[in-house]
Amino acid sequence: MKCEGDNFVNIPVKIVNGKVNYLYGNELPVIIDGAVGELKIYESSLRDDDILRELQEYNNIKLFDQDEVLFLAIKNKSISIQELVPASKFRNIETLSDADFIRIQLFEPLYLDMRGTKKATLSGGGCKFMIDGKDFEAASINNAYTIISEKIERNRKSHTGNAFELCYYYDLLSDKWKNLELLREHYEMIYGEELYFNNKTYTIGKIYMPNLNGEMLHIVQYILEKGKIAGRVIRDISSSSNINYEDLIEDMLRKKIIQEDL
Repeated sequence: MKCEGDNFVNIPVKIVNGKVNYLYGNELPVIIDGAVGELKIYESSLRDDDILRELQEYNNIKLFDQDEVLFLAIKNKSISIQELVPASKFRNIETLSDADFIRIQLFEPLYLDMRGTKKATLSGGGCKFMIDGKDFEAASINNAYTIISEKIERNRKSHTGNAFELCYYYDLLSDKWKNLELLREHYEMIYGEELYFNNKTYTIGKIYMPNLNGEMLHIVQYILEKGKIAGRVIRDISSSSNINYEDLIEDMLRKKIIQEDL
């Protein structure tokens, strides 16, 4: 739960007998129900290798192919060059309706690098663009913004910018122009949902079905032997088939073959 104007506060903690304690006392300060935060610890302190691998998993997602056209936002309204495109030329642009934009074209794919629960970063994205009729190339979108700012905003002390906030793409499904931050949030949300499914545990359900086969039989046998099963194990069991493990879990829950381990 986040209130308007909220800032994060760091609460130092220590794990004692599996319980999270306040570092400077025994009990944690009173925290409202539903509060969400992060616990940062050294990886050597985490004893569950499966969870450690998940939290450090690397995924390289291609966002755009080469030749894709994107637009970089320039907030300085005092700039006047022929390549600037006003926001009014874009239909349904989100978040920056008062900026001007410079067209860039990728000459190599743009990727989103996801490393576990850390904020995702960009890689690739070499691009070309024009300023006052002259051609320029950049090694990345952030590099492009720096070059553009150095050329047209010479009085700025810093020429860096956040590509996630300032670079826009056209989203065909919503018929809107969106910045890359919204795209990053989308993939991070998917990753969070996968973590939820992978770590949720299940026990045997209330309905006995003697004629089970395939993945369902393996899952029930695993629970009978181990007492419960984690979503990641169900994922591994179903990996050799074309069955989506999240759909498999939902199907077994609906049939009451398994139940959530509350």
